Parts: sequence; structure tokens; C-alpha cells
Amino acid sequence: MQQLSELKSVDLEEKSESQITEKIKKLGLVREAFAAIQIDMNPVSKKVGDVKYDATLCDHNCTTVLNGEPTGGNYTCPAAISLNKGLNPKDLAPTEKIIQGLKSSLNGILASRPEFFSTIFPLYCIENKIPSHISKIYESILQEETIEVNLFGGSPEIHPGILSIIQDIQSGGHKAHLTTTGKRMMTNPKFLESFLENPSDLLAFGADDFESVEFLKGCFSMSLDDLKDNWKKTPWYQGQRKKAYEAIYITRIAKDNKKFPPILYNLVVHPGNLNEIYEIFDYLTEHAPNVVLNPYPVQTAFFGSESEYNESHLQDLEKLIDTIIAEHIHYANGGQLRWNIVTRVHYWLMLKSVYLNFNNTKERANMIGGENLWTCYKAPGAGRCVQVASSQTKYEEGKDIPGGHLGCFWNSKTVNDNRQIWNMNENEIKNWIFDGRVELGNTAKNPCKGCGFPRMSFDSISLEIGLGDTIRDTYFKLRKEKIGF
Repeated sequence: MQQLSELKSVDLEEKSESQITEKIKKLGLVREAFAAIQIDMNPVSKKVGDVKYDATLCDHNCTTVLNGEPTGGNYTCPAAISLNKGLNPKDLAPTEKIIQGLKSSLNGILASRPEFFSTIFPLYCIENKIPSHISKIYESILQEETIEVNLFGGSPEIHPGILSIIQDIQSGGHKAHLTTTGKRMMTNPKFLESFLENPSDLLAFGADDFESVEFLKGCFSMSLDDLKDNWKKTPWYQGQRKKAYEAIYITRIAKDNKKFPPILYNLVVHPGNLNEIYEIFDYLTEHAPNVVLNPYPVQTAFFGSESEYNESHLQDLEKLIDTIIAEHIHYANGGQLRWNIVTRVHYWLMLKSVYLNFNNTKERANMIGGENLWTCYKAPGAGRCVQVASSQTKYEEGKDIPGGHLGCFWNSKTVNDNRQIWNMNENEIKNWIFDGRVELGNTAKNPCKGCGFPRMSFDSISLEIGLGDTIRDTYFKLRKEKIGF
């Protein structure tokens, strides 16, 4: 593989509009969906003394430590069992409330389109140096009214109404994505059969515990019965390892079953898998051709934590970033991708800009972990992925159903609204999308420091609007050099 500095940029000159459109789509700059919703399906109530708060129910324990002892995990999820003891699944929001709230949210997003195209998008094109022939193509692609709804929150398949909710989203002409663990599918044949009668448009799993090729070889070569037996023998507190078995089990039974939707692996790149990450990608591309890989660096800033990367990790990660950028360029210019990855060249250019802008290990590491990298509340248009999550505030009078708050799953102290989507109309939701989130973020006492979750930054438009100030000039220089504008 050539060094990034030696690679030619994407050729966008003297091409027809259809040829440029194809390249833009190959680079993943704009999605064939106007916006997205990511909803935490599993908030329940939690009592602290006599006061109720929201918490997220999950049937896995994804933490790095338990009672001061390492679990073998590579990150801590706020929904982990050990952090949320005593939660009751009977407290989950009723299916009809979720469907009602999603309809209001979808209508609110669609109602935001005129203002987006008349005000936000033209300003974005000016401020972010988008040539007129490129902006015309962007706008054409964005005319698609489809919205991606990602059903999320630990194990959303726990929710008793999950299949009805998927069907309702699709009946409205939108795409339903299910990001889950696969446990219920693996252990409940009747549920799996019902899911496959009307599956989601995408089925996503966590692949954070794929730490070695040897582990993968074992999981893909042993019988399905042995795979399930290994899963059973894994201690409950090793949630990431149990999720790995579940993801591989479902992937294997889906490989020759055309009823399954496309499968995506959310693959966090962390110190535990960096030294074999190329081999892991190669193995999965060969042995799980039905899977699209969605890699991204481990995020820590939203927690207010320091990055886990040291200098050696950062060097290895930069090589991966360079390789993925080079693969995007090669693919857009007519070549084949080495790996079956989600294409989003802007995301990897953003990460590369951190390296070009900072030499200090700590600064680099923390920014790669999300600190001042990108924020959803920087300006209207940055947050076109609308999250619905829990609230950190105590229950106010009249609140008797948990969850349903516009805001953020990962950091619920910055932009989360006290109202719930099933009690809001489309205009209230539209106003929150453009103005409410920005106002809450800019007035928060301790605002979220940012994140690098690719789903949150959505596409190049949202990413560039929310891009951190310290890397903006470097990013645009790199974008010009590598993708031609």
C-alpha cells in the first residue's frame, strides 16, 4: 500500500454528473437517506431513595472492571447489568407509545426539510467550500425522504414489541435498523422465525471482542452447538465476549439464509485488537462475506475520560487510517475495496487531520477519543442523526413512562430534553432539531466534550458542520488534496 501522501486524489474533473454522483456515493459523502433516528428502546425507571430516574435495561455486562477486578472487556457501556442492578423489564415503554413518538419524530424531521434546504444547506456549502456542481449533486441525493431508524440500547430485542415497531417503521416508507446482541435470536427459535417473517432492513452487532484471528478461526470452524456451548460457559460479567459469540452464531446461520437482512459489525478499534486489526478485517471479509464492517476508534470523551491509546497504539491506528483513506480513493477511481467496510471517507479524513494538527501524544489520543473532535450541538445541521434516550433528571410530576427524551444515549447531561417524544408534536421536534439541541448544548454547565461515533456524525454535511475548530483548516486542506474539492 502506498503512503497516503503518494496517492492520487479522487478524479472529479471533467466527469459527467452521473459519474461524479457515483464517486460521491462510493466515498460515502452523502447517504441515500435524509436523516436518521437512533432510539434507546430499553429505558426503565430506577429508584434512588424515594426519587425515580431513568436507567437503561440490558441483558449483558460490558465493562472493563467488576468490583475492582478486570473483566477482560475493552470498554464500559452505561447500560451494563452491573451498573444497573434491580431494573424491571415491566417498566419498558409501551409499544404504542414508542410507535406514537417515532411517528412524531419522523414527521418533525420531514417538517425540517424546507428550512434545511433554504437556509442550512446553502450556508453549509458556502462555509465549507463545496463547489456548485458538487452541491447540486448533494442536494439531489438528499431529496430522498427516507429516514433510517436505528433501534438501539443494549439489547433492543428484549422489548416485547420490537417486531411490531420494525413493521410500523417500514410501513411508513422508512428503514428500520436493529442494533442488538443476538442473544434472543440465538436462544429463542420462535422469535427468530417471527423476525425473519418481516426482518429489519439491517441487522447490526457489536464486534468489539474480536481480539484475535485465532479466536475468529475457532468460532467459524467449530460446530454451532459447540459455539453455543462456549457462549454458555462464558461468565455473565464478560458481556463483550458473550456478544461476540452471539454475533458470530447469527452470522453463520444467516450466511445461506436469504431471509436475513444485511448484517453489519460495529467494530471498535481499541488497544486489545489493534495489533491484529488488519488480519481481523481480512479474515472477516473472506469468511463472513455477508457482513459489512463498521470500524471506528474507541470513544472516551463523552464520558469525560482520558483516551486509552498510548503512542504505540496511535502509530498503529494512523497506519490503519491511512490505509482506509487509500482504499476509499482506490475504490472511487474504479478499484475494489480490500475490506467490505462502510464507506465514509470524510470520517477518516477527520481522524487523519488530528495527526496532522497535533504532535503531542495526549492531545492526539484524547481527540481521537472524541474530545473537541465533533459535536452534535455545534450548529444547526450537525445533528441530523436524532437520538432518543433517557434523562438524567429526576422524574417530574406527570412522568410515568421512562425514556423517550430527545438527546443522547451516551451523554445524557448535555442536550437531553425534559419532554418526551410521545407528548410532542412535529413542530416541537423540528424546533429541537435545529435550535433546541444547540441551545441546550451551549448553555449546559458541563457540556459533552464531543465524540467520534460515525453514526452520530451521519454524513459529510453533518460532520463538517459539527467539526472541531482546531482541525477545520487541516481537514479542508486534506479534503482538497485527496478528494479534489
